[in-house]
Amino acid sequence: MHGCDSLDDDDLRCRDHLLVRGRAVERGVDAPYVDAVQGVWRVAEGGELEPVARHRTFGGDFDRDHFALVNYIPLPCVAIPRLLALEAGGFDPEIDLYEDWDLLLRLVRRVPLTYLPAVTCEYRVIAGSQGITGVHPPGSEGQLAALKTIWRRHGLLEDGDRLASAVMALVAARDRAAERARVCDEELIEGHGIRDGLEGELERILSETAGSRERIQGLQGEVDRLNGILEQIYQSKTWKLHDRVERLRNRFRSR
Repeated sequence: MHGCDSLDDDDLRCRDHLLVRGRAVERGVDAPYVDAVQGVWRVAEGGELEPVARHRTFGGDFDRDHFALVNYIPLPCVAIPRLLALEAGGFDPEIDLYEDWDLLLRLVRRVPLTYLPAVTCEYRVIAGSQGITGVHPPGSEGQLAALKTIWRRHGLLEDGDRLASAVMALVAARDRAAERARVCDEELIEGHGIRDGLEGELERILSETAGSRERIQGLQGEVDRLNGILEQIYQSKTWKLHDRVERLRNRFRSR
């Protein structure tokens, strides 16, 4: 992402990351949050990080049921007043994975999260890292155990109606994402068609321009040839004699 710097040990923020959320707080929004892209990185042979892919997997309007099942709001996206975070109990040191999600789930019992439609940070996942998320990648036993811990702690598994509602919210979010992808595909296809048409029109114009340039060059060559002939005539003795005769005639006519 252009114009971004480090947010913590791996994530990135854009220059307006604090400004966008700060203005919302000034307007009286308790806990605003922004969009983020997920960046997948890997460690190159030289030790530096290199990007692999970026995905729009985060963000969107807040849905309490959906959020109870899946954490789709990275903590760097949220602006939480310190007093409110303390009232919610802060981070639980007994949780190693999803402690940020646990805090936000306790927070939304007090105030709603308010969505700001702006991408201002990148949540980075570094393949092969020894961080907690690297040790417990998606689909691993460690991740599933951590999910169960959060779901039980917040009563999702004990409430069948709430669990069903959360699953349906997740399905609805998936369908919305599929529809956005379909629209993007159509726009991409249309864009390719427009691009091909413009390229064809450009080639036609360049071809016509080249033909016009050749005709202009041909006409310029003919003009140069005629100028050369005229110059030869002006420099010839016959023309000089003719010029003198014409001057004498004009002189006698004027008398």
